Amino acid sequence: MTPNPGRKLTCPSCRREFVRQTGKPGRPRDYCSDNCRNQASRRKAAGDDAAPDPARHDDLLLQIADDLLQAMTNLLASTQNRATSADLLKYRAVIARHWEDYEAVAVRRGRDYGESWEELGAALALSSDRLRKKWTSDAITRRMERRPSHTERPPTIGGTPVFIPRQRPPDIENTDTPTPGDADPDADTSPPRPAHSPTQQLASALSHLQRQSGGTLRKLAYSINVDPSYISRIMNGERDPSWRVTEGIARACAADPADLLPLWNTVHNVATPPPATPEEAADQYRAFLRGLHLSAATPDPDTIREASNNALTIPEITHAFHGPGVPDWPTTYHLVRALHGRPADLRPLWQTTQTLHPPQTQTTTIPADAFG
Repeated sequence: MTPNPGRKLTCPSCRREFVRQTGKPGRPRDYCSDNCRNQASRRKAAGDDAAPDPARHDDLLLQIADDLLQAMTNLLASTQNRATSADLLKYRAVIARHWEDYEAVAVRRGRDYGESWEELGAALALSSDRLRKKWTSDAITRRMERRPSHTERPPTIGGTPVFIPRQRPPDIENTDTPTPGDADPDADTSPPRPAHSPTQQLASALSHLQRQSGGTLRKLAYSINVDPSYISRIMNGERDPSWRVTEGIARACAADPADLLPLWNTVHNVATPPPATPEEAADQYRAFLRGLHLSAATPDPDTIREASNNALTIPEITHAFHGPGVPDWPTTYHLVRALHGRPADLRPLWQTTQTLHPPQTQTTTIPADAFG
């Protein structure tokens, strides 16, 4: 006798498809699992008959994941900058809080989708009982209520803002007490300067160009044939623009699109063709710096010097931007930090310039032994 294949239904609780076997004793299933049936019973008893929409958690999970990525980026930059262990551990604490938020929302989302406590616990190497006791409905709600809104003032570590996605980075400012001649990262006692993510850098550069042009977002959007709301999301770091849009914004604001190309390539993980000559290498190096300069709202050399805690001199800054050649790594390192960039992003290109440029063409006024 051929077994009855059953009837395919959609669970009214989690919206998953399941097969209801027919011809069996007992009442036919209306839900895919006992868990979904029990949840529906609890909602009905509470006077809420509407089925949960698990997808409502997706945006929050993406937001928390973005926060985690930015916190990790700040941790990496601070480690590269040889920050104190106390400051590094503060970043670790921020990451731990974001991870707990992520776990809470993921558990609630999984339960709304009908995933069992056993499945969720196994993914975290926890028993189902322990996970159930940790993330009760009230515990998850309280955790989300304590989570700072993206509209609130950003948290700080050591007096330095911890930047979060969808927040326009401020222009360069220096609240530290400069230490004249301090060029050694080991001796740098200032708080770690969080690096901006590539998306933040590009958004800030485009936003600066738009403000500098004096035109409105609506006018800018009309000139490149896109929706004003799309331009707004780009400026706020919520969307990564295509190169067509990025180039269009630059030209509409009377800027050189080539200055934005290194930032755009970094955002989209596009490899830059390796330079074939010393001149090409130097041009790519300076284009990268000009992009960072735009993202920092084009501070003047004196502002950059102050942002570097006087580790740089005005002639060194001028030489880096205008040549000839490229400066040494200590100068590059401090300049990128002063512009809220990540030195590791420019390191491969700088190393290429060293391969193509004879060592004697490099100039520096920072002692080489300052970097070990």
